[in-house]
Amino acid sequence: MALFINLLGFTGGWLIFIFPMYQAFLELSDQAITFSKMVSGRLETVKKISPLYWVFPPLKIHKEKERALIIIREMKLEANDLKKLLLYFDKATAWFYVALAGLFNSIYVTYELFGKLHLPRSPLPFFMTITVLIVLSASSVRYRLDAKRIEQKISGIRGE
Repeated sequence: MALFINLLGFTGGWLIFIFPMYQAFLELSDQAITFSKMVSGRLETVKKISPLYWVFPPLKIHKEKERALIIIREMKLEANDLKKLLLYFDKATAWFYVALAGLFNSIYVTYELFGKLHLPRSPLPFFMTITVLIVLSASSVRYRLDAKRIEQKISGIRGE
């Protein structure tokens, strides 16, 4: 029974990481398209932020937000449109931290499960396991968002 409960905790921990990340992509994709249309042509005028900043995600988010604010200032938007864009950035940041909290919880639960199953808690096998689980999680989200998959679902519903 204890093993079953531990496996439930492990599965639940990783689901708490995967689905907030998926939800973030779902909610933000429409807004990102709208924002891209609004700023088309202006993105090239401001230097892109290096992907290396993902080593420390909060800094990457901060730098991207600064870049976006420079673009927005150049657009001279009305207060209502500006408010919508700022709320978009806040939503993006909030979803990132929900997924990050889920990831931290998942790592903790995985570590505990290693102990319960008497698996080696040494860094190499543990971090290799975590890396594989993160890649599988990201792959799951990517699969769910794949346009081809969505089109197949639509065709199935229509009976085509």
